[in-house]
Amino acid sequence: MPVPIAFCATPLDGTANFGATVTGVDLNDLNDETFLKLQTALYRYKMLIVKDQAGLTPSNQYLLNRRFDPDAPGEHADTVRNKADKSAIPSAAFLAEIPEARQVRIVGTGLIPKGHYGTVADQVLPGGSHVPFHETPLTEEELASGDTRFWRWHIDAPLYPKSAHTARVTTLFAHTLPKGEDLTVRFDDGTDRTMKMKPGRTSFIECTNLFRSLTPEQQALAENSLVEYAPKPYMWTSACKARSDGFFLLSEGKELPLEDMPGADEAEAQILPMVWPNAMTGEKAFMVHAIAARKLHLKKSKDDTVRIVDDITEVRQILDDMQRPFLKPENIVFSPYEEGDLAIWLNRSCRHTAMEYPKEKYGPRIMHQCHLLASDSPADPTPIPEVEL
Repeated sequence: MPVPIAFCATPLDGTANFGATVTGVDLNDLNDETFLKLQTALYRYKMLIVKDQAGLTPSNQYLLNRRFDPDAPGEHADTVRNKADKSAIPSAAFLAEIPEARQVRIVGTGLIPKGHYGTVADQVLPGGSHVPFHETPLTEEELASGDTRFWRWHIDAPLYPKSAHTARVTTLFAHTLPKGEDLTVRFDDGTDRTMKMKPGRTSFIECTNLFRSLTPEQQALAENSLVEYAPKPYMWTSACKARSDGFFLLSEGKELPLEDMPGADEAEAQILPMVWPNAMTGEKAFMVHAIAARKLHLKKSKDDTVRIVDDITEVRQILDDMQRPFLKPENIVFSPYEEGDLAIWLNRSCRHTAMEYPKEKYGPRIMHQCHLLASDSPADPTPIPEVEL
């Protein structure tokens, strides 16, 4: 399909109040003027689905990520997570580097044939599953019938050590998507809520909208409080189980003691605001990676005395009370839509989760993913200029 001449960003239909489709762009041949429009659209809509990019090379995908943060060190954030936490990283088991651009990883399920952008042998990605992570997972029969769940809501962030700043953006290219009838997403949160989705897509919520959904008292608490993450947070929680919505960790005393995590240094634990500002619009996003949080530094106002909450059960309950009510069908978007789409999202404004599907029935899923350690902290981002669209 020929690429339209004019750049166009069209807001997504629906109730979620974020996201846009973009046409009129060739990401293999992206000039500065068009990039600035793309960047403005991203900070305005928080997530973009760039259409008709079937020929996008991994090298150009990496260069696109670099353009969103030219001073970034250029290292894939999962490299840092793997160095820190080794096999405790849930995604580490099914990420494969692309030889052509090693900062771009293959995420998915099924066969990656030899010669895929420089791969020298066939590789089979096992794919991820919610089953080891959820306390009460779906049965094999339920999964085979087309039921699925939100696996693990998260931000693409190492959160350790202090120098590992959360990526500004993540890009996800849909090279191959599974095919078949829609899946049924089960919330299993005490309600009978469900959603329909196409297999192999990723689920998103947008945390500017989450912040707006809070009560005035909760907003004041969020704006004045800090979250202290655990050293090596993904190793720390590697034995923990999640509630059935993938949003909340159970407190069963399964967190690893710091002395059992070689090299864990409390002095390098990240302490970040609960609210992260949009570097272009100034909008406030409630960005707390709840499953990695270890302590809260709470203040109800600027002049309030800090209350340190270090009881993990209370930490998780406070965060769940603020976030869980937002997890509703009307606030969720599935992306990317079709093969050849590139999804780009503000990793400092969105949270997302992979969604399991029966691979034997629907076929392979091959996605090219990239997010790079940032040059700045989400607590104090470098201002991004806005242009007319």
